[in-house]
Amino acid sequence: RAFELVHKLYGRAFEQMRHAKLLVERWPGAQAEACAAALSLGWAASQLFDPDFLSRACYWCELASEWLREQARAADAEARFRLVPAGLVKAMCDVWSQASRYGGERAEEVLPGLMAGEAAWFCAEMLGKPRLVTSPVVQDHLLQVIDDFVRTARPEQPRGGGGGFGGA
Repeated sequence: RAFELVHKLYGRAFEQMRHAKLLVERWPGAQAEACAAALSLGWAASQLFDPDFLSRACYWCELASEWLREQARAADAEARFRLVPAGLVKAMCDVWSQASRYGGERAEEVLPGLMAGEAAWFCAEMLGKPRLVTSPVVQDHLLQVIDDFVRTARPEQPRGGGGGFGGA
C-alpha cells in the first residue's frame, strides 16, 4: 500500500510539472514562470517571481554587500571573513542572479541599473581578493552573477540620436 501511495504522489508531481511546462510554452513571461514554479516547486518557490519580494531582497543584498565591504577594509579582514558564512554570499548571488533574469514590466524596479552596477562591482571586488574569499564555490557564485548580468544586459540607446560618437 505504501508503494502505491508513493506511485500516486510521483504521478501527481509529474503531471504538475507537465502542466507547468505547457503553461510556460503557451504564455512566456514572468507571470507564467511564477505559475510554473508554484505548480512544480511549490508555493514558496513562486515568490522568486514576485517583483516586490525580489526588490526587497535586492535592497537586503545591497546592505549586506556594504557591510562586507566594511569588513574587507578592516585591518583584520582575513579573520573577519573566516567568520562570515559562505551561505550569506551565495544567497546574495542567488538573489542577484534571479533578479537579473526577471523580465517583467517592473524589471527596472526589481533591480535598478545603479544597483545592478553596484552588485557587479561588489562581485568583481570580492573576486579580486582571493585571500578573503577562499571558497571556490563562493567564487563561482560571484562569477555567475557577473555572467548573468552580462547575458541579460539591455543595450542602451546612444545619446545624440546617432551612433558611435555622434553629437560629442
